[in-house]
Amino acid sequence: MKNRIQFNDAGYLVEVVTDGGAHLERLARHDWFLRCERADGTALAIWFTGRITMTKEQESMGNKEDE
Repeated sequence: MKNRIQFNDAGYLVEVVTDGGAHLERLARHDWFLRCERADGTALAIWFTGRITMTKEQESMGNKEDE
């Protein structure tokens, strides 16, 4: 998967895809789908209703296993 964040013309979040295996997608006004892939190829899928109130990009905190 290629990392991407998509907003609609009104500035609302529509989709997020990460190379780490997460995919969040807006299905309808308040309906969402979240899929998280695991390293072994299995995945967890969640359909939910709600509002995204804020988004924020964060810098890497490094690999905590190195501490």
